[in-house]
Amino acid sequence: MAGEKYLVWFFVLVRGINKSDIFKDDEDRTRFLERFGQKIVEGKCTVYEWVLMSV
Repeated sequence: MAGEKYLVWFFVLVRGINKSDIFKDDEDRTRFLERFGQKIVEGKCTVYEWVLMSV
């Protein structure tokens, strides 16, 4: 319905094939984080927690 807000929780996990890295280098990781931040603002989302891990 118009004007209603919904609370939705998502758990997202991304891992490379055979546990391989999904970023080529620090520059690639930085570009991902910048785009992630832009999409949060554009989508008017609230991110409560997140973590970017590597082996």
